Amino acid sequence: MTAHRLLNLALAAFFVIALGASHLLDTEPGYTPAQADAISAARAEARKERGARDLCVELYGPQAAHLWDAAGSLHCITRRGEQIAAR
Repeated sequence: MTAHRLLNLALAAFFVIALGASHLLDTEPGYTPAQADAISAARAEARKERGARDLCVELYGPQAAHLWDAAGSLHCITRRGEQIAAR
């Protein structure tokens, strides 16, 4: 074998090993239970807000906004500024 072929073989082996081990870089660090609970709560809150926004937009159009009152009820605000309790 020539030196050129040996170099190509070595490079190919390097790339195979590097790509084969790349999945090790994708793992997330371990979280403590408190951190995992906080992340889960934040994701649930984001889903709730996204759902409320989508509901108000579906009911009252693309310029509608949403807000929550002190009792936790959802209210939609229309583009004219009218505040309407969501159904």
